[in-house]
Parts: sequence; structure tokens; C-alpha cells
Amino acid sequence: MAKRKTNRVSKNNNRSISMIVLLIIVVVVASSAVTLLLFKNASPEPFDVKRLSYDFEVVNEVSFVLDRDILHFGGGPLKARLQRGLNITTSKDALLKISWVGDGNIVVSENNFIILANETKSLLFYLDIPDDLLEGKYSGELIFEFYK
Repeated sequence: MAKRKTNRVSKNNNRSISMIVLLIIVVVVASSAVTLLLFKNASPEPFDVKRLSYDFEVVNEVSFVLDRDILHFGGGPLKARLQRGLNITTSKDALLKISWVGDGNIVVSENNFIILANETKSLLFYLDIPDDLLEGKYSGELIFEFYK
């Protein structure tokens, strides 16, 4: 008789341990899911967004445009790399992220960096002309997003 009672107590203890382990797993999975949802929906919005148009031309020789109305890369042949410099200043400390939409492949000398208030940062922008473009004028837009 004593053995049967021990077996029942042992089975009850095993069930209790299994239930506790299962409860811990459920709590961990649920809290991970909630944390993921909170962080996914909490992506910061920039406090300021500036846009700057750019253009370039596919031609058989190198050309320059010095107007300051937009960022003119000038012109060059297919597979050429064109370069322009730009100074950035902001009145608030910020994380600056730069992206682009448009023609050509843009590379910036520095991206995703912190710029301090009233600091002037000199950046170089490189535009690689793809080899599949026809001769002509092309354009796009640089997007500067400032985050707290």
C-alpha cells in the first residue's frame, strides 16, 4: 500500500512540474510577442525631413554645372562616377539618415551619423552612372531625415 501512495505522489509531482514548465514557456512566449509588437510599433519618426533634388547627364564627355538651385552632378559617360560636396548644418543635435530616390546610384561619404547643433558637416556625394542608361538627362531626390 505504501508503494501505491508513493507512485501517486510522484505522478502528481511530475504533473505539477510539467504544468509549471508549460506555464513558464507560455509566459516567456507571450511576453516576447508583446515586446516585439511594442518595439515594432515604436519606430521613431524624424523631427525634420529635408529634400534636395539632384540631376546628372549621360554624355560622351565630362561636363560641369555650377548652378546652386539643385545638386548638379554634371555629366559623364556610362559607368562614370560623378562627385559633389555639400555642407550640412542643423540647429538641434540629431541623428542624420540620408537616402535617395531616382536615377543613378548614390553613395555618401558618411551616413547614419550624429550631427551636433550648429556643427557644419562636409559630405561628399558620389553618383555612379549605371551602364544601362541612354544618353540624356536624369534626376532624383536626396532625402535627409533628422531624428532626436
